[in-house]
Amino acid sequence: MDGTHGQYAQPSGWQDPGSIWTDARHYELYLALLGLAESFRSQGQPEAAYTCLVAITGLAVPYNINARIHCEIGKLLLRQSSSVDVAKQYLSQAAQPSSALENIKLDAASCLAELCILQGNTQQARNILHGAIEQSQHSPYWQCNFILQLAKVFLHGQDFTVASQIIALGESFSLRHQAQYLNILFQLTRAQLSLRQKQIQTASVLLTEIQTSLSNPALVVSPLQREELRFYQLSLDCLWRLALGKVKSVRPYIQSLQTTLETMGQLRTAASSNPFTFHPLEKFCFVPADIFPALTFALSAQFFGMIGHHDKLDRLFQRSVPYLNSLDALQQTPLQSALRTAMYQQVIPASLTSGRSNQALNEVSQYVTACAKDPKLLAAHKGQIHVLLGLCAMQFGYLEVAESQLNMAYRSSSSNEMLISVNLNLAMLYFRAQRFQDLLVVAQRIRPEVVTTENAGLRCAVAVLQGFVAFIERRGMDAKMLLRNSLQISNEEDLNQLMAVSLMLMAKNCSALGEYHDVVKVAKTAYDLAEKIPDQTIQMSALTSLSEVYGMLGDFASQSSAVAILNRFTQKDNQEMLLVQQSPNLNILQWTEETVSR
Repeated sequence: MDGTHGQYAQPSGWQDPGSIWTDARHYELYLALLGLAESFRSQGQPEAAYTCLVAITGLAVPYNINARIHCEIGKLLLRQSSSVDVAKQYLSQAAQPSSALENIKLDAASCLAELCILQGNTQQARNILHGAIEQSQHSPYWQCNFILQLAKVFLHGQDFTVASQIIALGESFSLRHQAQYLNILFQLTRAQLSLRQKQIQTASVLLTEIQTSLSNPALVVSPLQREELRFYQLSLDCLWRLALGKVKSVRPYIQSLQTTLETMGQLRTAASSNPFTFHPLEKFCFVPADIFPALTFALSAQFFGMIGHHDKLDRLFQRSVPYLNSLDALQQTPLQSALRTAMYQQVIPASLTSGRSNQALNEVSQYVTACAKDPKLLAAHKGQIHVLLGLCAMQFGYLEVAESQLNMAYRSSSSNEMLISVNLNLAMLYFRAQRFQDLLVVAQRIRPEVVTTENAGLRCAVAVLQGFVAFIERRGMDAKMLLRNSLQISNEEDLNQLMAVSLMLMAKNCSALGEYHDVVKVAKTAYDLAEKIPDQTIQMSALTSLSEVYGMLGDFASQSSAVAILNRFTQKDNQEMLLVQQSPNLNILQWTEETVSR
């Protein structure tokens, strides 16, 4: 809870009438109930904490303390319950002009704006924050807090012009008050704004400048604040590189992010015994300390997913879920929901390719359920839900269901990258269904000369598809050239899964050209790479090609070995499919947006 017990005691001298206790017994009850409420809240028992706080309002408490308790009840309901309307009532009472100290009213106003955003009432949130900025003229801390909050409102609403103006106001405000930590925080927010506008070069230059500033010993911030800002900078550097599929270049940033997280933990422990004197404007952090590990999990998951380290991704996911659950027990936030869904988006395809079909079905069911709870989250993830359901249905052999889901994803796609991704998955579906004419139509839609994307992974996948089209059209030399191109792109960026696919297709093409010794060499390389990922589909395809070619070459011992391994994979796959068919989650494959409203 905000505040301390000591601030409610009665020191000698002049007293604020709103803080004077007239009943000693009620004061003792208040202290006991407040302590219990905090204990329950920290243990993830918001209902019990709420009961204690409401009990305080029944005591003869001074009106300033009553306002603070109303504010705390409102916060608790806002962040740890679905009782948003009741939260609004408590916060509105705490924010009454004549009901409390200035800082309580401003705190309540900040929470009311947050509540309006959750309800989708952006205009009301803006009005509250504009009024709060005016009201906080004599409180630089709160004024700065409201400027930052208002900038985020416009940023999330994609009103980038106004957001940029507010961020510029915040930068000049922090410079005027010589608040260096805050100034860099606003610069980082500006970099985030540039990334949202896809102004990658602008963001990259700004992040480099910020990195230089953070390395400057003359920067007047605490060691912990420096590392927190560095974490924010590294996160944004990771984000734009991952968005462009630059997996190889993002590796050192992911490693630095993990190192910075460890350093922050050490500094936080040290700071508890040797506190740093903060600038008055800088007594807050841009995100709660508990969120830093979750951010690291999400960015690392995206990295592992793109580089093709699926076992590492699965282990990371198994660690992250209990951690996010523990955060949700204390307080549920949109950021935590976004991080959880980001993890699911990476782990579900990884589980499918690794042969963990039943696990993938459970994960996609959890993902859909998590999104369906929040209309905003559902709207943002609808296309991705259809893609992942389509991938699962395809892997399980329900090709009609897969086509339906992917077509819904195609219709709801809002970005060029999403359209390319959906088309690539449709092409894979049509190949499995042996519908080559439909496959060629899809391939025409995403020819390199027709679509443009800066994402290296998508460019590589499109090159793989064009090579595959040349292969099925029996243009062997064209296929070889196109697949070499995809191999080059995948090798440049460590896109291991796409590299394995390219190698496997190259082996098939070599077989069609009668280059059987090359088939053995290339298929073995594909198998070894797929084993590291792991990608069971590529492994099985490689083993099939090897067994065929070994037979042609008369190497029956090697053929027998390949067939034995292939049989083990087939047996495992059959066991997984049996679990899938018996799963109560199987109906999730038929999910549509209309399902939620019924």
